Amino acid sequence: MSMKSRKYVNSLLSSIESLKYKYENAKDDIVRLTSQVEYEQTIKHYDILMAKLSDELRSLPIGYRYTGKFYLKKPYVIPTVFEEHHGVIFMREDLISWQIESGVEPKIYSYIRTIFKEPKEDAAFELKREDAEPVYKP
Repeated sequence: MSMKSRKYVNSLLSSIESLKYKYENAKDDIVRLTSQVEYEQTIKHYDILMAKLSDELRSLPIGYRYTGKFYLKKPYVIPTVFEEHHGVIFMREDLISWQIESGVEPKIYSYIRTIFKEPKEDAAFELKREDAEPVYKP
């Protein structure tokens, strides 16, 4: 099982469900041209594929959560000033921005593209998904 994105697996699952639905709608013609046994084998194959894709979907994280110290760059300030915060931030699997869940008061930020591990403005000090813990659907 290769590690794909949730979006890809969801899309593939939807496609398989759609194909199965179309196949079921053409049941009379398919059975007439082949046999009931072959039709049922194909339906069983679709069910197996959908079950495997559902399992793969459950094995993929829905996002990434970081807990600890992080730094936010104050906007529109020269020279650059960083604010230190302790809290929790979360990045959904399908996004590239962090959502601050706690640690910043007042809550003036909704999503932030760049959060830093250290108060230094360099890509090497940015928080990445790899720095956070994967979160799975309960």
